[in-house]
Amino acid sequence: MVTGPSFWSLDTVLTKGFQVGAMRLQLRVEIYNPFNVPMLANPITDVSNANFGQILTSRTVYLPRTLQIGTRLDW
Repeated sequence: MVTGPSFWSLDTVLTKGFQVGAMRLQLRVEIYNPFNVPMLANPITDVSNANFGQILTSRTVYLPRTLQIGTRLDW
């Protein structure tokens, strides 16, 4: 049995609310994978392959650092 590299994920959300008269304004920043940690795939386990034991790709679900900014106005 071969165990590939472990990975961890961190998502961060920062919000700030303001009262504007009778309305409420919310500013929101969402950061996914803020440290841009790579998520490596499993090593090649085929012993006849010249790259046996090497990790050549990242996971298919890997998302690089992503930033999303939004606002919300409640009245």
